[in-house]
Amino acid sequence: MSRMTRRWKRVMTSGTLGSDDLAFFSRYDGLIRFRLTKLGAYCLGASTEYSPKAITLRASFTVMPSLRLIVNGELSPDELNMLELFADRVEEAEWLFSMVRTLKAIEAGHDVRAFAEFLQARDEQPLPDTVAGFFRDAAERARAIRDRGDAKLIECADAALAKLIANAEAIKGYCLRAGDRHLVAPANREQHFRRELEKLGYILSS
Repeated sequence: MSRMTRRWKRVMTSGTLGSDDLAFFSRYDGLIRFRLTKLGAYCLGASTEYSPKAITLRASFTVMPSLRLIVNGELSPDELNMLELFADRVEEAEWLFSMVRTLKAIEAGHDVRAFAEFLQARDEQPLPDTVAGFFRDAAERARAIRDRGDAKLIECADAALAKLIANAEAIKGYCLRAGDRHLVAPANREQHFRRELEKLGYILSS
């Protein structure tokens, strides 16, 4: 096999066709250190605090009692991103606060108080009571229902059996009634539930 043939075979099998003559395959070859940004250090646990830079104030707002917002001037990219978290754009310069968007923003870790401050910094007038009430309502709704983890739904033969199990002193702390014939046992209490169920003379079948 000639030298050229061996070289061609090596290139074809390596999946790097046309790169074997390069001194470096990637700009990261030989990388031994890199610089972390403040955000990167916070994400990696190298720093316990991170304060994002303030959003540049470019436009001014008029916040209406009807939950509408009028934009005066051109929005900066940061301002646009912030508004899109909490409001729907209905016209070129008009936005409408959205409960769905606001709840999703809260779920993603955004603070409605920070958004209210963002609005107030761009409106000469105090925020209308209806808008302040909207944010309070959103914050309360976000706390009203909580995820407490997975659970197992258990079906009993009849309502009498479900009541018997749910009211048994040794087992009632590990399950809850869910309708006439159903019980719910939290996933982190399932083994306790099964053990006490066996003591009552029953097993959990599939």
